[in-house]
Amino acid sequence: MYNSNNRRVVVTLLLLTVVSLLSISSTLVTAESSQQQQGDLTSFITWLTDNGVFMSDSLNIVHIDGYGRSIVANKDIEKSTKLIEVPTGIMMAKDGVDKHIPKEIVELMKQSEIARTDAQAIYLMYSRLNTDAFWYPYASVLPETFTTTLYFNDEEMAALQRSKLRDFAMGRSKGIQHHYDTIFDHLKTVNDEFKKPEYTFELFRWALSCIWSRAFSLSKNDGGLVPLADMFNAEDKENAQVVPDSRPNKLTYYSNKPIKKGEQVFTPYGVYKTFSSAQLLMDYGFVFPQGSSGDTVYLDMEDLRKDEPLRMKKGELLRGANVTREIMLVRGKMPKELMVYARVKNINEQELDEAKTHFTTKETRDKPLNKRNEKVALRYMITFLSKFLDTYDTTLEQDIELIKQYEEDVKLVGASSISLNMANAIRVRKSEKEVLSTLIKTIRTLREGIQ
Repeated sequence: MYNSNNRRVVVTLLLLTVVSLLSISSTLVTAESSQQQQGDLTSFITWLTDNGVFMSDSLNIVHIDGYGRSIVANKDIEKSTKLIEVPTGIMMAKDGVDKHIPKEIVELMKQSEIARTDAQAIYLMYSRLNTDAFWYPYASVLPETFTTTLYFNDEEMAALQRSKLRDFAMGRSKGIQHHYDTIFDHLKTVNDEFKKPEYTFELFRWALSCIWSRAFSLSKNDGGLVPLADMFNAEDKENAQVVPDSRPNKLTYYSNKPIKKGEQVFTPYGVYKTFSSAQLLMDYGFVFPQGSSGDTVYLDMEDLRKDEPLRMKKGELLRGANVTREIMLVRGKMPKELMVYARVKNINEQELDEAKTHFTTKETRDKPLNKRNEKVALRYMITFLSKFLDTYDTTLEQDIELIKQYEEDVKLVGASSISLNMANAIRVRKSEKEVLSTLIKTIRTLREGIQ
């Protein structure tokens, strides 16, 4: 019954999640920022060793400004070297939870029908608050805060401008609050552990952020947190130096290319699925400086006006063609549903009979109706997309200049008047404007080619 849907600061003080990336060369800092942090890390490493985790002696866990705790090579590493190996029993996934979380808490999650992601967050909260918990040494070295949109201030959220990410992020924040209130109002009445005042909304948000940004898919029906493995920061597939090998009883990482002494060791991003910049920022707290091949823009299509010629007939055609109102645009491709909408919207009365068959037949739905209709439809799309592009508060050129200035400031002095969150918001809206600009150019070229 409790199911879940899964201020500006100096950049050098930010600690990101496991996959956080900056557009600058990293500066290695081998000392922890405090004795407490070093103590936590020492306890964590001892805990790993005691529980059968292997880490090559060619690796160090260090703090890197802009990345947080990271894994770095302390000597040259050859290709195909085993770097780490984590047994299943130490993972905060199903088998580990059943073994290391008190049985009454696990059963309570099941009886209360709390969704898996929420339950994993609660297990992490328990592990963070109880020093005798099995995963306490691990929970104590996880980041204190994140650079996901959940942690954006009002100014940083506003920097997303027209992006749908702004709506999604605000909706996620409200959803977390609702789930926290509902779940913990219930748990407090049935188990004394959850009556502790330390089980706060902020801790629940933190735990969910850890799950969303660090969890691994271990199998089709299972996934969870994997200590040590989640300290590899992420790069795109071409620049990553490791490859994972998942087996039923362990997860092993090997080097897939030589790694030089002093280099940070990166794991690949997007092995199984490519995410847009907006998705990366919302779930993981980073944006690739070069953007992502999965970048998209959500467009709210115009309703047919009440005075639209043939309005009722066009509406019937769109329903028959299974075209919805919200369309996702993919970089470099003409969205089929969008073109169907534009073609139907621009039919005239003489084309109506032909259109009835054309747009409701699978074989012809996505093809031009005729030359006249196609040219008008493409002109309509250029106008519509150009108007949508104008709804952003800044231009693409202005965003490019803002990011350029941010990167130069960070490279020269290690800080910028623009926060990292702000810079990532600018990168997201910049990527969306690039998608729109590319699509407009593509459509213009197509229209010019119709003779």
